[in-house]
Amino acid sequence: MSIAWLEKSQIYPKIYWKGKGDTEEIVAVGIKQAYREPQRSKAPLFGGMRFMHTHKQDSIWQDFPDTYFFEPHIIHKTPFSSPTPYVCKGAYTHLPSYPEWEASIDAVLNSTIEKVVLARKTCSAANLNPFRLLRSLLQPHLTCFLFQPKQGVTFLGATPEILYKRSGDLIETEALAATRACEKANELLSGEKEDREFSMVKHHIHKELSSLCTTIQTPLEDTLMHAGHLVHKHCTFKGKLKQNIDDSVILSTLHPTPATAGFPKQGALDLIEKLEPFDRGWYAAPLGWISEETASVAVAIRSALIVESKIHIFTGAGIVTGSLPSAEWEELNLKALPFFRVLC
Repeated sequence: MSIAWLEKSQIYPKIYWKGKGDTEEIVAVGIKQAYREPQRSKAPLFGGMRFMHTHKQDSIWQDFPDTYFFEPHIIHKTPFSSPTPYVCKGAYTHLPSYPEWEASIDAVLNSTIEKVVLARKTCSAANLNPFRLLRSLLQPHLTCFLFQPKQGVTFLGATPEILYKRSGDLIETEALAATRACEKANELLSGEKEDREFSMVKHHIHKELSSLCTTIQTPLEDTLMHAGHLVHKHCTFKGKLKQNIDDSVILSTLHPTPATAGFPKQGALDLIEKLEPFDRGWYAAPLGWISEETASVAVAIRSALIVESKIHIFTGAGIVTGSLPSAEWEELNLKALPFFRVLC
């Protein structure tokens, strides 16, 4: 069983999943039972949720409920596939445009909010094969995923960020922020702006995890994590959950982090709602597997939604004091590069 088998299957929904660092990939199809909230069942449930409630819901996300988890009918594990290049030429447009992006950053910098993560949607009418696109995105150190609720609709991506992993009552999560191309990794070690951005994420996650756990382990030093062609500042947290803490509580506590929304959280979300000219849907939201014994939930960044013959590519950048519109725009381009290579 493989991506080729998944592509040929006539059973929906379809799932592909390869966790960060895993040597196996999961392909699954069909539904045995569905839920509107995550459950700790003996059988693993796959699902996700919307990034935030918004007044500008877009019909492109109509097949993605606010929260949706289900037990697949057929699940197979196979060795991790090798990436395969794919090219399907197509022009693209950005939303917001660059002048609108400049205005949004100016609005953030003139607000009282310390950090806001602003996103961009890039659209192309290229007639892409989602399974060939998935193969081109595969990387061993990323969580690679595809969710196809029905024919003609596919959400897929390759994200460097996990929201959390759980084994019994032991939980692991991470702080991930600040971005450079791999050849400029040393800039993350000395950049004052990047330090501030990362510290917000790190301190917030430690605080939220403290409300869930009896004990927390934090490494003495931060590290640089390579994620394909990019590198980020990174820190791992491990803890033991308090009694009666279920996955619904974990999800609502940890999501969204300052890495995908900003800080303070509610103020950042309010500005995102005001400034972003599109609906994030499941972009930058929790996505993954939950069961009684384990959980593996990623943050669905570096992702795209394909609806019929149109692709919508989502990327984001953290805006803090010192952010320059041109530099943040270039960061968006770097994050979207695996998709742009296909559309070249």
